[in-house]
Amino acid sequence: MYLLNFYIIKNFIQKFFFILLGFTLLFLIVDIIGNIDKFIESSLGQKEIFQYSILSIPSFISISLPMTTLLSCIFTIGQLQKNHELTAIKASGISLKRVSSILIFIGLIVSISSFIFDNTIVSNSMKDREAINKKMSLESSSSTKSKKSKPEHIVFQNNNKNILHIENYNFLNNTATDITIQTLKYPLEYQLKIDTMIFIENIQIDSKKINPGWIRKGITLRKNNEDMVPLIIANDTISLYNEDDSYFTENDLNSLLPDSKELNYWELKQLSSKRPEEIKLKVDYHFKLAFSFTSIIMILFGIGLSIKKPRTNYTTGIGLGIIVIFLYYLGIKFGQSLGYSRTFSPFMSVWIINFIFLSIGIWLFSKIRT
Repeated sequence: MYLLNFYIIKNFIQKFFFILLGFTLLFLIVDIIGNIDKFIESSLGQKEIFQYSILSIPSFISISLPMTTLLSCIFTIGQLQKNHELTAIKASGISLKRVSSILIFIGLIVSISSFIFDNTIVSNSMKDREAINKKMSLESSSSTKSKKSKPEHIVFQNNNKNILHIENYNFLNNTATDITIQTLKYPLEYQLKIDTMIFIENIQIDSKKINPGWIRKGITLRKNNEDMVPLIIANDTISLYNEDDSYFTENDLNSLLPDSKELNYWELKQLSSKRPEEIKLKVDYHFKLAFSFTSIIMILFGIGLSIKKPRTNYTTGIGLGIIVIFLYYLGIKFGQSLGYSRTFSPFMSVWIINFIFLSIGIWLFSKIRT
């Protein structure tokens, strides 16, 4: 039985990596063609364009895994049928369900690996790719200014009106970086360059409770009447106000919320708990877990569609497999949109399609004639 398992695993892995490579290259070529105008119009160098393409590969691998798993399963079983090996296995007293169990185990391994891969390599690569994409969008002559790039806020401090620029904000540790504050007086009285600003829900200044405020670190002051000579001043704690006299808080920085693809499962879950009003975050962190289980579901479909069909209809199993993949992606994306619109709960919106396809896959598996 060990040799049989090894033989099946070897055949599956060979087909798996060949198909995965094919899908990844296909997606990469389509992505390059789709972005070629941006590459030309931007001032990105060849190195940055190459980095952008390389950083896209992990996400393409992630998208390809369910399709690759299903087709690898169909091709592996199809080859066994074509060579009459399944008949020999049954004649030796080994049931087809027993043979299929090794493929189910492989599907489980792929699902677990997919979850780890998505929430380590993919999320990190998407963060780095977004930095290049933002730069490309800003420098493209045909692109509008990115919403996430250095938004301006009118804020008040001690009745002085200022323009606040924030380049980045980390919602997980409440920290803004690369900040500029300038007055609106004419001529310009001063400009502050601040390394970090940390948002605190409740701060205390001079024994008075202020709710909320910001801790500023790494402050450099430039005065216009001193030819903008920089002056380093001490860190401080302040409160800022919007034009409607409300406190300026991290809720005013929603334009800097990162895309869910740039965050891993645990970061999304943490951010969702901090911002319960953002339903999209809840849907997306449930989606990351639900999508990881796709491979095991596709294995069940692959076994059912392949063994159930006679070898003369081998291509039929491939055709049905492609239809299954299309319907699954369509279903899970549609469910995700229902979650965004609050039609379904965040959990059910992405898991319901898994439950449906898993039930069908188990039913197909149970119909195998051993």
